[in-house]
Amino acid sequence: MNKPKIHFDTPRLYVRSVEETDKEAYMNLRVDASEIAQAYQRFPGFRDSEWDGELNSQKDIFLAVFLKENDVLIVSASFQNYESDCIEIGFDVVERYRKQGIATELVQGMLEIVNTIFLGKT
Repeated sequence: MNKPKIHFDTPRLYVRSVEETDKEAYMNLRVDASEIAQAYQRFPGFRDSEWDGELNSQKDIFLAVFLKENDVLIVSASFQNYESDCIEIGFDVVERYRKQGIATELVQGMLEIVNTIFLGKT
């Protein structure tokens, strides 16, 4: 299976596959939202190796999630191991936007993608 490009909207969110032009904003979001990334960013070259390695891997699809009202990147999300029978979804929401139903809205949209693009997978 070729790595699919993902894009969908929810009432408040615009979601799409991460692009090269997202690199700086996406890496900033990952470091701000993830304690793991905060720890690793101290290593020289972390951002480039993270971008070139994990974020461009063929086994995972990473998503940039923007709030429609102001076009701000607020979530990093992913479909991990999308070629397996059981796809793992993940996300990190910027703290300022937590507890507002953003993750629920995002996951509902991601499950629709699983049921339409990744037929027969759970």
